[in-house]
Amino acid sequence: MPNLSHPSYYQITSIFHFFALNLNSSPNNATVILSHVKSSPYYTTHNTFGVLLGKNRSFQSIPSYVSLHGKQSTSPSDTANLFASYFSSVFTQPSPTPSQTLHSICLFPLPSNAYFSISDVYKCLWSLRNIKSVGPDGIQGDFLYKLRSVLAEPLWLLFRRSIDSGIFPSALKLGLIRPIFKSCNSTDVSNYRPITILPHLSKIFETLVLNSVRSSLNHILID
Repeated sequence: MPNLSHPSYYQITSIFHFFALNLNSSPNNATVILSHVKSSPYYTTHNTFGVLLGKNRSFQSIPSYVSLHGKQSTSPSDTANLFASYFSSVFTQPSPTPSQTLHSICLFPLPSNAYFSISDVYKCLWSLRNIKSVGPDGIQGDFLYKLRSVLAEPLWLLFRRSIDSGIFPSALKLGLIRPIFKSCNSTDVSNYRPITILPHLSKIFETLVLNSVRSSLNHILID
């Protein structure tokens, strides 16, 4: 049995609880699903569990102090605020360009649902093999791969419930903005570009829906 006091245990528990809470479902349902996960051999020791979550968390180190337009950070929170200020200042919302000629708009039948199987979820989990990156939820891709046999069906049920209820869990909308150094002076915030790290479960959900509707939309997009 896993050490229930180990913080890593609650990271995987949260996967199912945020689905249950965001879908107005009883947390007890998530607990029942979690019982399947706990039966996995990867839960035999909390040490193995923790290693799966935390191993090889590679990220590019940022200098202790950075600056922007002559203002230098004095704490980690200052550093984060400088990056946030710079990234928001260089972001521009693209404005739509009105077409000079209005073309006739054809109506196409569009899919009103997304259908995928437990096997499809399993294949997506399989694709996370050796993926060491960690999302905002602290869950490593390779960890989900190793638990694919016990996670495929519960995740399918939760994804299916999300689609049927028309509610996308807010926890899956979270992303981590990570500064990536480009060149020149590494202490200058303007020499970084942002990337967004999304939860692996969010990307799996997106892939399943995209693959489901792609065949219905391809001929429309081509036309």
